[in-house]
Order: sequence, then structure tokens, then C-alpha cells
Amino acid sequence: MKRLIINVALALSALISAYGQEIERTDTLREARIVADRVRRDRAATQTGLQRLDGSILRRGFAIFNTPDIIKTLQMMPGVAGGTELMSGLYVHGGDGTDNLFLLDGVPLNQVSHLVGLFSSFNSDMVEELDFYKSGFPARYGGRMSSVVDVRTREGNFQEYHGTFALGLIDGRIQVEGPLIKGTTSFNVGLRRTWSEVVTIPAIAYANREAVKEEGPEMAEKVSASYNFSDFNLKITHKFSNDNRLSLNLYGGEDRLPVSVKTASSVYDGGVEHIGYDTVKGKLQWGNILGSLNWQYDITDRLYLETTAYRSKNRNIIGARVSVWEWDGKDIYYNIGEDVRAHTTTTGITANAYYKPVEAHHIRFGAMVQHKGYAPEREYLTESVGYSSNVKFSGKNDVLFKAWESSLYAEDEIAVLPWLKANIGVRSALFNVNGKNWTKLEPRASLMFRLGDNSDLKFSYSEMNQFDHSVATTYLDLPTNTWMPSTAVVQPMFSRQVAGGFYTTAAPWLKITLEGWYKTMEHLYEYGGPMAIYPPIDSWETLFTEGRGKSWGLETGFEMEWEKITTQAYYTLSWSRRKFDDFYFDWYPDRNDNRHKIDLLANWYVSPRFELYAGWHYHTGNRMTAASYVVKGKDDAGNIYSRFEIYDRPNSLKLPDYHRLDLGLNFKRTTRRGNESTWNLSIYNVYCRMNAVFAHITEEYEDYTTPEGYPSSRPTGRSIGEAFGLIPIIPTFGYTLKF
Repeated sequence: MKRLIINVALALSALISAYGQEIERTDTLREARIVADRVRRDRAATQTGLQRLDGSILRRGFAIFNTPDIIKTLQMMPGVAGGTELMSGLYVHGGDGTDNLFLLDGVPLNQVSHLVGLFSSFNSDMVEELDFYKSGFPARYGGRMSSVVDVRTREGNFQEYHGTFALGLIDGRIQVEGPLIKGTTSFNVGLRRTWSEVVTIPAIAYANREAVKEEGPEMAEKVSASYNFSDFNLKITHKFSNDNRLSLNLYGGEDRLPVSVKTASSVYDGGVEHIGYDTVKGKLQWGNILGSLNWQYDITDRLYLETTAYRSKNRNIIGARVSVWEWDGKDIYYNIGEDVRAHTTTTGITANAYYKPVEAHHIRFGAMVQHKGYAPEREYLTESVGYSSNVKFSGKNDVLFKAWESSLYAEDEIAVLPWLKANIGVRSALFNVNGKNWTKLEPRASLMFRLGDNSDLKFSYSEMNQFDHSVATTYLDLPTNTWMPSTAVVQPMFSRQVAGGFYTTAAPWLKITLEGWYKTMEHLYEYGGPMAIYPPIDSWETLFTEGRGKSWGLETGFEMEWEKITTQAYYTLSWSRRKFDDFYFDWYPDRNDNRHKIDLLANWYVSPRFELYAGWHYHTGNRMTAASYVVKGKDDAGNIYSRFEIYDRPNSLKLPDYHRLDLGLNFKRTTRRGNESTWNLSIYNVYCRMNAVFAHITEEYEDYTTPEGYPSSRPTGRSIGEAFGLIPIIPTFGYTLKF
């Protein structure tokens, strides 16, 4: 009876839609529409390298710490490397991870991770759908050179109130939606926050009390630390009519990590004990805040207009204070402090038009204007207190760049012949910073050849420019990283990519894709200055060396879906190279040059109450630069008397291959109030493989007996590598309630 009602409702919905009218549908019907629409769009898309995911699929994925993560889902896609284990890195077709365009409701985000990359900034409870481009970029996208991740959040329900509450191992989420004015105005709000302080703060307090018992109140070391991240999403949508709607979108995300340590020491002078304290205080704070107003208007049945005005701000704050106590007949303190703040602000407006003169001919055109502000600053203090004449040295380094970025684009998608479809476009970009103008023209082209009802052959060519540069001294996504613009000295990064593929639905339950690409990258920059957590702000242009990159490979995908089982099998064969003349005279492997990558995924819907997940992941080991030990000379007895350490080509050492197995179980039940609750058990790295995160090279020693008959050891002149893993098996559980 229930299936009959749903089928009748679907037929009624299709009939009414045919006359251009709108009715409100239940969540079940809405998900059916989304899935059907996604299948249709995937089949019709001209572009290569496009992956479309709807929110329901993302929320059903593997959830480490009970939080389904968008970026970790994308890491499983072919052609994508994940970088450091558990981090939210996204290295697409040989990219460096800073060249991905992340859009949240059309607004660019610069900082997209929490907890140093353990979580992404996207709350899956709020996501409606996601488009992920690796190649074949449409002309409407620009500003980054490796990928586009276009995330759209859900409108709230216009008729009823619904929500989701979830509690995981270290965080909790709540999402509520419903009508503000029934049938006309809706809201959808989501909040996510860690609750780990509930455990860590009492644990630290207990450790401090134990230290007081053992050392006494004056000599005990006192530690204070806590970490939390939070993010907030709000979407309010008002429908003036079925063809005219206005949306307000707000997002705020922040990480906070305050730390302080107070250590006591004592000195006896003249038989009197004098006690002083060394203190260390640190603060890390980073995140985003953005707001946008989006207007969508169907001017006619053939002309659609979307305009978005927005402001987005990314900020990183790092502070440290160290105070060292000494006794010299009186208290002497040496104080050192440093504060680093980096703010990037983007204010802009975009206008996009979609015109369909006939069913087989679609035209898009639009414009974008952004004002950008880059404002890193660094304050430092050194002083000694207690001397007759105190010494104090302080200063401030800061730079301010103000830039305008604007673009015009047009793209024409047309069915030239029944078996040939083309998308031809061009994007013109202008970047102005401190009197310097960069003008770039970016042609884009995609062709799709229909080989029958179920198979397509696609080719694409695209050029992309990137005017923003991530200034960093490490590969990790840390709050020490900041964004700076292209200048008269630092050129925009540029990529050129050709791609082609074969796509077929071999059977109703089997979809096969085979894609290849070749990509070149120019004006890449890597830090080449002194080792530091944060690079010097006022000389960053001269401390980064320029180079080139290239990447090519082949990726395959098999997606199979039966009534209760869905499986995906992805394989990538790829090469990624770099050439920086200041580092090495020839091409060398990139850090994430993973020759082979395999992802095997499966979901089994055992029953309406049980669901099982399994995923096995493998890739060839990452690379790192390691030193070699070279023998320079030996004495008459053959003993090495001199040697020196040299570095061969960069990224010369390949870490051991990476692989792991993940398992998950969802147990669903209906509460007494008729709500759906889900208990989730997830196990990351089931067989506890300690995959290598880093390694180092040491000298090999051999045992020998001296002429005097004593056992000893001596270097052989050979070097050996030792790899270290950090991430063991991680079981997690969580509870989710839909109401």
C-alpha cells in the first residue's frame, strides 16, 4: 500500500510539473527527484572529469568520528591524491593542494579545514549537492588551476519542521529546518562543534592537582590547554513566486587552541630559597566568515538569471609569549613575544545568465567583480626586566595589498549533430594589484560524441589562471599559511590541460568510465628561505622560487548498483613531476607522485534497519627528500675518517606503499515518537597497518673487533631508511536522530 501511494504521488508530481506548477513534496519524493536529476545531468554533461554527488549520498558515506566528510569522500575519486593520512588534502591531477576552487553557494572559501585538516569546513547535513570538476572546466569557473568543488546548501522545508541531531566521538551536530512563513519563506540552520573539552579540561585539571600533591603548590608545573572548532550555517529562502526567489546564506567557522605552561624553579642565595616561574603561552585561531545574498529569477521560460553579492573573510592568528626567570640578587625576567595575523577579505558580486533558445542549444554568460584585501602582519617583542636599565626591543612588519579581480565569460553548448555535442567557451580575467595589471584569456572547449544510446566519447581542453598564492613553509594546512596576490614580481600560476574519456552504461546496473589527461603547470612557487614556522612577511616575494610542473595519467571507474548492494571500484595510473632549477637541474617526482591508486567501496543494505559499509584503499607511497651519506676517505685500516651529508634530487625517497581497510555499520530503529534514530559503528584502518607518515635516513654500522681485541662498531658508508607510522586502528561510534 505504501509503495502504491508513493508511485501515485510521483506520477501526480510529474503531471503537475509538466504544466509549470509547483507542489511541496515529502523528503522521500525530493530525494527521488534529486537522484533522477543527477543521473540525467551526468548523462547529458559534455565535460570530462566531472563527478556529481547529491547530499544524500555524501551523508551515507563512511563517517570517521561520526562525521561524514565531503573532502575525504572526494579523496577516494580517481585522479585525486589525499596527501598526509587523515588530513583533508586534495591534490588533483598533480596539483599542490592550494589550487582548488572551493565554492559554498557560489562564494569562494580560502580555509576549508578544521583541526589541521582532520575535518573539512563543510557540514554534510546542510549539503544539497556537489559538482566536482577535475578537467573540462566550463568557462563560468575561474581563479584556481586544478579543480573546482562547487557545493550548494539545501533550502529549508517550506511546509514542515524537521531536523537532525548527531553526537560523535569528538563532535556534535544539530540541523533544523522549516517554514518561517508557511509556503513562502523557509530556513535551514546547522551547527557543529567539538565537545572534547568535556574530557580534556577535567583531565588536565586532574593532572595539575596530582602535580600539586607531589611537588607542592609552589613548585608544581601547571598546564592549561583546550581545543575546539565550530561552524555555523544558515540559509533563509523567500519565494516571491515560483520563478523568483531570494536566499540569504551565512557561514562562520573557527578553530581555537590556547595553551599555557607554568614551570617553577628555585635558587638558594644566602641560605634563602627564591622561587621563580618560567611561562609559555600560545594561541592559535583560524577560520572563515562569509555572507551572501542570492537572487534567482526565471525571466522567461528560456532565460534564467542568478545574481550573488557576497563578502568572505579568512583570518589566521598565531601568538606566543615566553618568559624566563633568573635570580641575580633579584628577580630577572627575559620576555620574548610574537604575534602573527593574516587576514584575507573578498567582497564581490557575480551575475550569471542562462539562455535556452531551443532545447538543443544552451548559452551561458556572465560577469564577476571582486575586491580583495591581503593584510598579513607580524609584531615581536624582546625585553629584559629587573636590571637597573631595562632593555626592550619591539617592532612590527606588515604589508597590505589591495587588488581587483574581474572576469567576463561566455559558453555555448549546442547539439551540432544528433551524435555530436559541443561546449565552447572563453573566460577573460583581469587582476589589478598596486598598479600592476595581469590580463588573461582562458579558452575552454569540450566535445561529446554519442556512440549509441549508452556510450559517449568526450574530449576537453582548458586553460586556467590563479592569481592567489598560498605562502607556507610546510605541506600541512596550518594556520601559519596565508594568502598573497600575484604582483609585479610573482606571476599568476597557469595550467593547460587536455583530457579525453570513454563513458558507457554497459548494463542497467553497471557504469564504466575511462579517462586520460595531460596537464602542464607554469609559475609554481615553493618556499626556499630559512627554516621558519612563518615566512618573513616583508620579503616573501624573494624567498619563493619559481618552477614548473606536469602531470599525466589514466583513471578508470566501475560503478555497480543492485537492489541492495552498491559498489565502486576506482583505479588511477599517474605521473606527477616538478622542475625547479634552484633545487635540481632536471625533472623530479612530486611529493604526491603516487603511481598506482586503488579504491574499492561497497554498501550493503541488508534490511531497512541494517546497513554495512566497507572500503579498501591503496596507493603507491608518497615521496620525501632525504639525505645520503657519502664516504670521502678511509685510513690504512679501512676505517672511515671523513664523510659528509649531501642531498640528491628532491623527493628521492619513496615511502612504503599505503593501504588500509575501513568498515562501518548503521543500525536504524524507529523511536516511540516515530522518529528515525541511527547508531553508527565505524572502524578506520581495521587491520591496524601503521602506514608511513615520514622517514629519515641513518648510517649503517657494522660490528668489528679492534686490534686490541675490543668489540666496537664503525659506519659502513651505506645509508638505510627508517619509516614511521602514526595512525593505528581507530574505532568510533555515534548516534543520529532525525526528527
